[in-house]
Amino acid sequence: MTIPFSQLFQQTFEELNRKNTGFVDLNNEIKHLNQLIWQSRTTGFDLSNAQDYSVYNTLESIVTLGISIDPQKKLAFIAGEVDIYGNPVMRLHIGYRGEIALATQFNIIKSASANLVFEHDQFKSFGPNKEVEHIITTLSSNQRGQCCGDIVGAF
Repeated sequence: MTIPFSQLFQQTFEELNRKNTGFVDLNNEIKHLNQLIWQSRTTGFDLSNAQDYSVYNTLESIVTLGISIDPQKKLAFIAGEVDIYGNPVMRLHIGYRGEIALATQFNIIKSASANLVFEHDQFKSFGPNKEVEHIITTLSSNQRGQCCGDIVGAF
């Protein structure tokens, strides 16, 4: 069985590694990408059919931003989409943990924390530079209400 995009990886490795900011190991990120591609083969969107340019752009974003797609880190993820011509492509999406990691690694902020506020949580904000009051009444997310849909709050 051939590895999808292996020729693309070999042809562009040196070029991509020159763009690497040093925050990620390109070899590891290619391994994570291969895992995601293999896992996607049994889903509704097989990433092995993605256009080569989108695979390159995804890897370029990973190395220039220095963000990992390691599923354990939960910083960024790959999603299958279609481009304006209807061709399958892959795109890098950065999660809220990834945004915090990027902001701290480039010294934009010193530290940050993020929490989800569910509809039944008690939440009060006292202004942009003040403390936030967030009371969680139960550890069960079912009893806390909806998280998706309307945004109740974020801090």
